Amino acid sequence: MYQTEADLREDRRRRILYLVFGVAMTISALICGVVLFLVTNPPAGRRHVGQERDFTPGRVAQVAVERLELTQILPNAPRWSDNIVFVIRRADNTYTAFLGFDPVTGCILKWQADTQTFYDACSNTRYDIAGGNQTQAASLEATPARMIELPVEIENGNVFILDRILRRDRR
Repeated sequence: MYQTEADLREDRRRRILYLVFGVAMTISALICGVVLFLVTNPPAGRRHVGQERDFTPGRVAQVAVERLELTQILPNAPRWSDNIVFVIRRADNTYTAFLGFDPVTGCILKWQADTQTFYDACSNTRYDIAGGNQTQAASLEATPARMIELPVEIENGNVFILDRILRRDRR
């Protein structure tokens, strides 16, 4: 079949339109994929520990989270896959979170509701609900003055702890 010059121009125009449409669809799909990834994955260093409704004011909740990066730089940190975090919701709806092991001995801390303290059986160290060391012979070499506190963020009813800031021995 014989094609005229007008037919060739129309064919070329059609190919260009198909190419532009294909490129636009590919770019749109990439943008949607990136947005979906950012929405479903929290930023690095954030760990979801639950919903606000999961935490009762005045009570200590023990939560297992994926291994925190900051525990990898602490001496004597336990080497298991998950970390334990204690999350406390105050009466004024503020949150405090503490790492669930003693930073010096690496032993798991246990919450004792009857005495309202965290207890390290390895060194007989006790910490109060605010994270302060209650042991009389506390020294920074033997036991820290405070538990390791993790920053907490609340977003849309979700409670997150931050893994990138280490607050320790602050008074």
